[in-house]
Amino acid sequence: MNYWNHLPLWAMSLLAITASGLLFLILESLFPYKKQNRIYPGITGDLLLYGGLQSIVIGTIISTLGTLLREKTGLGQASLMSNWSSFSQLLFFLVTHDFIMYWLHRWQHSSKVLWIFHEAHHSPENLNWISGIRSHPLEMLLLQSLEFLPIYLLGANPEVAVYKAIIDAIIGQWIHSNVRLSIGPLKYIFNSPELHKWHHVDEHHLYHKNFSTKLSIWDALFGTLSLPNGKAENYGLKAEVRKIYPVNSYWGQVIWPFTRKRHFK
Repeated sequence: MNYWNHLPLWAMSLLAITASGLLFLILESLFPYKKQNRIYPGITGDLLLYGGLQSIVIGTIISTLGTLLREKTGLGQASLMSNWSSFSQLLFFLVTHDFIMYWLHRWQHSSKVLWIFHEAHHSPENLNWISGIRSHPLEMLLLQSLEFLPIYLLGANPEVAVYKAIIDAIIGQWIHSNVRLSIGPLKYIFNSPELHKWHHVDEHHLYHKNFSTKLSIWDALFGTLSLPNGKAENYGLKAEVRKIYPVNSYWGQVIWPFTRKRHFK
């Protein structure tokens, strides 16, 4: 069963993600965290290449790989989750994947090899609902394989992958958005812009904190939660790295890990 065959669901996801983007665009206008240019260098690459071409290519690769693995291993046909409701399946994958991503994200910041791929995600100097989509294609292939292949192989309902993709995209827009909104004490359970902004500042001791994606409770439990006083002012890579890093070039960022100029922390 090919999950791309459920095109009406994927069309619905595109509509939901677009509507969410428009909502954050309005919120950024009404409640901006900081003054910054809405049209920034690199926005075309973020929208068309990272958000468009790359997402389609990686989605097709994972869908094809998932279908092949289901057929070859027989795992998907076992329908190990057939007695679970779609909601239960979705909740299971949201929580377990988020826990795995927390530790993988920490590893990306401590491993010299993984960091040179992760630098693309930390390169935007204007943090907003769009810029969070920027991630190296090989990094995204790894992350989304870990995210979606278990959904195929455990025989989850096809719509679960679509619903999870929608939630992932909207939360990604939310935590990277340039909004001055607080969720109060809930920020110690759920991730929010006020926490994630500090993960993107260009200060070494601050961007090695707040690794969680959806549930900030992982940071609270494992000692990496940070909410300093003051305002997160400057985003992006450290100054000495920005001098050589192709900050606004999609193709430059794609080949960056394989060039001699790459920066090891």
